[in-house]
Amino acid sequence: MHIRTIYFKVTDLDPARAFWTNFLGTAPHKDFEGWCEFMVGDIRLALLPLDNVPVGCGCVPVFELPDRTTLRERADQALGLGAKPFFDAPDDASSVVLLDPAGNQFELTDFHE
Repeated sequence: MHIRTIYFKVTDLDPARAFWTNFLGTAPHKDFEGWCEFMVGDIRLALLPLDNVPVGCGCVPVFELPDRTTLRERADQALGLGAKPFFDAPDDASSVVLLDPAGNQFELTDFHE
């Protein structure tokens, strides 16, 4: 398991993109209307625009797992340790978003780019 992506929830993508472009000194390597992403070493730093940033946190680490079996096992492990689902994901989903006991969001995924 490794951290593949960290994304910030933003209410307005344009100024957030401008800030990170200038701060990092590089343009996003992926830039869409609903998402942009910078490479910082081996980690993707992404911006996700949301009209209303949901309760939770504004920064979400995404942990990439090797396969779907591992995804279910690790999600069950986290739930057993006190995590809670952030939202109900279907059983065949390739990712699940959870809240740790302190209320911080994190995502587990078996999606590989």
